[in-house]
Amino acid sequence: MKIHILMADETGSLVQNIEGYKSVCVKSNGSIDYFDISDSECEEIRALNVVDLFHPDQVEQNLIALLKKIRIGGKIVLSGCDPNILSRLFISNQIDEQKFCEIVGAKNSMSTAKRISKIVTDFGLRIDLQRFTFTNYEITAVRG
Repeated sequence: MKIHILMADETGSLVQNIEGYKSVCVKSNGSIDYFDISDSECEEIRALNVVDLFHPDQVEQNLIALLKKIRIGGKIVLSGCDPNILSRLFISNQIDEQKFCEIVGAKNSMSTAKRISKIVTDFGLRIDLQRFTFTNYEITAVRG
């Protein structure tokens, strides 16, 4: 099974559905309803910009619950906004105050790529790719 985790739009409809993937929605409270998916069932999970939707006190708990869904040899792709990079861009005047506030206001939380990588590797996954684009990181990891 392949799942794509996304946020619902203002109307409650899922956006960016990918053919061949089961869509799973992040609720406004930052939780994910995937109780119908067994642990170790997923060959691939796409969770782009999903980490930022978790509330700060739920990041590790939600991420571990997600990692449990990956089968041996399966992979997960995670991304989010790195607050260290965002802060550096603001302090160096590469983004203005309005853009900074727009980015921060659109997030429930922000976790550094370092923190997310540590949670993923502590759970036993191997990071295959870690890249940065503007303020965002993307981590691809495989369960061995």
